[in-house]
Amino acid sequence: MVGTGVFRLFFLLYAFFIWLNLTGCESENPVPEETRSTQPLVAPRVRRIQDWPMFMSDLKQSGRSHNKEIKPPLELEWKFKTGGQIQASPIVVEDVVYVGSTDNYFYALLAKSWGVKWKFRASGAIRFSAAVWNDFVFFSATDGIVYALNLITGEEVWSFKVQNWVNGPILVDDGTVYVGSYNHTIYLLHSATGKLLRKVNKQVQINDTDFICHNGRLMPSKPAYRIGEWKNLIPFSQSYPVIANGTVYIGCRDNHLYAIDSVNQNIVWHYETAGYIDSAPAIAGNMLYATSYDGYIYAFSAVERLEEKSTAVAEVETTFGTIVQDTSPVYRFPEEPKNTKEKSSIIVELNDGVVVPILENANLGPKRNEDHEQFRQIQLPNGHSGWVVANTIGRFSNEESIQFNMDICGEIESISLINGAEMPNWSPDGKSIAFMRRTNLSGQYWKASELWTFSTTNRQFYKQCKGSFYNPNLSWSLDSKWIIFEAYEDNKSYIWAINSITKELIKIAKGDAPACSPVANQIAFRRWEDNEDILCQVNIDGSSLQTIARIPIDGQLSSFSYLAPPAWSPDGKRIAFGLDGHHFVSGRSEIAIYTTSGHRLQTISTQSRRIQKLVWSADGSHLSHVQTGLMKLDSVLDKRLHVTNSKQILDTTVFKHTAPAWSPTDRRLIFMERSDCMGIQWLVWVYDLKSRSKWQIARTNLRLTNIHWLPDGDRVCLWHTSKYLRSDKSEKKVYRPADTKGWIVHLKSDNKWSQNED
Repeated sequence: MVGTGVFRLFFLLYAFFIWLNLTGCESENPVPEETRSTQPLVAPRVRRIQDWPMFMSDLKQSGRSHNKEIKPPLELEWKFKTGGQIQASPIVVEDVVYVGSTDNYFYALLAKSWGVKWKFRASGAIRFSAAVWNDFVFFSATDGIVYALNLITGEEVWSFKVQNWVNGPILVDDGTVYVGSYNHTIYLLHSATGKLLRKVNKQVQINDTDFICHNGRLMPSKPAYRIGEWKNLIPFSQSYPVIANGTVYIGCRDNHLYAIDSVNQNIVWHYETAGYIDSAPAIAGNMLYATSYDGYIYAFSAVERLEEKSTAVAEVETTFGTIVQDTSPVYRFPEEPKNTKEKSSIIVELNDGVVVPILENANLGPKRNEDHEQFRQIQLPNGHSGWVVANTIGRFSNEESIQFNMDICGEIESISLINGAEMPNWSPDGKSIAFMRRTNLSGQYWKASELWTFSTTNRQFYKQCKGSFYNPNLSWSLDSKWIIFEAYEDNKSYIWAINSITKELIKIAKGDAPACSPVANQIAFRRWEDNEDILCQVNIDGSSLQTIARIPIDGQLSSFSYLAPPAWSPDGKRIAFGLDGHHFVSGRSEIAIYTTSGHRLQTISTQSRRIQKLVWSADGSHLSHVQTGLMKLDSVLDKRLHVTNSKQILDTTVFKHTAPAWSPTDRRLIFMERSDCMGIQWLVWVYDLKSRSKWQIARTNLRLTNIHWLPDGDRVCLWHTSKYLRSDKSEKKVYRPADTKGWIVHLKSDNKWSQNED
């Protein structure tokens, strides 16, 4: 019995010893873990000697590179701007630079050229270096969350929340991620799953090197070489030095990056940025990378390398300009051309919705003469030069800081509406602009919107009312005092009128798509009742409601109208509207023209499924409209602009036409054309019905939304409304309101793009 008791005691002591080793003598309970993956641990990837996979290159934090090509003086190869300060040191693996910024984004940048491979939004600012192991990159945010991302796609693999701040770089070795926290605790995480293996206090051994945890930073107890001797040679520095080919590179708080000869300890090269350089540089391949508090990451190479790769840029006479933007752009690269002599291209998509096609190859001299093209050289936000076709327009500024958002014929004036403004509509007298403003873009964003006006005389904004509407279909009364619009009440759409001066508000009738008569205070609108589309007419004060037409929907059930919004003829005696293909067994749409008394004058059949944007010419002789959803199976066209007289549709169809508007004084029609399927370039045309000629007045990469003629018939307003800036997957229902800007173009008959096309 005694022997049995001794054996039990020995077994308990042994088990307790094993438990102590497994827990690393934890002083706290294990923290909650957030794991989103169970990927198996794979064999370690063989590290390339030219890579820089973690802070200061390796676990010993030697900061040494064996590259023999990089040597001062250095020249800037490219730079990239983030949306915040960069305090973290970059790392480089397989020609990709990985770095985080205080704008909460973690970036994967192409190391040898320029552009974003991917970026990931974290839950907090990123102030410290990342580390790469196998197919994962690891980093931490200031809120204590450690992330593991897929190296190729940038998608989140797992995340883990520590109990305190992380105040230093992540370290990885042999499938284990080491994270130091501000409470002197070191977390050991499984690299593939994020599972907490154990916690250790103050000191841990990683690959035969002792690391201590001091204020959240893991540091080797014996650094590879003394740091202080290099800091003493320059002004105040918080940076860690790195060394390559006998030269030490170190940042400084005088905003400079210095190169110091390690033998004679002289400064042999320096480069000035616009902010502190507290981070350690990185050397990979034959390039050096550094970051700065100014938000840029800089890439340098030897001067000789840049001189060798110079091309015949001087052969092309161009205007040098710069792309302007608030935050970092997104770059989409095409596949590499099989023939290296071909022009390689890239799409630059700025965060305000501007899309710019860029030519990366600068050798354009011979090609220019062959194609009769003119190119404009630009400077991208990251400092790399590119080329655009002269008439390809984005948000640029030239050397004189003159912005040219548009390539427009004639004199122009600019109008900018307040943030969130959409769907502007000019008053008949040209003195006011009514528009909808979205103020809350979360959830069902249409529920929180406002109606505003802008005075073109005193340049002041006036809030008219607040309502729930998606598309108000704004319309002005003849005297330019009343604004007619649709809005929701109890989830039902109603027609409303508000006096823009007195703010008197009137609920007129149930329905939508109101249109004001050009000769009287009457409104035409549509409503849906009992499986019928109904066209109605009513006075602005809500009196004299009458039905003009009833259109049954053949076998189709719906809760909204299939009628295209009505359009009044200039004399106020006729109303045109479109009948959707849902009204007919054939599926083909029709144009119907009725008198105000309800008499059908004519019907015009089409080969499309839907009619949009009906507009009358000033003399009432012609009606323009846009057809969508063509019935031809072999057709790839989506929208065609047509003009019809009293009997037939005239053949004026051209690819991708939209937003037609007739001059208020004659038979000139202005419209927009998307010149390609991607909508990268938009053209604005004027078509003269009498001479059957057309000419361009503008070319732009801005997404134009609508066009308005001013009352004099000599000016038009082109409106651009940016897309909402939608969040990525890590954000939920976060949007930025659209920005709306207009350009008033003074038309000239002798403009440079005039052409006759009979």
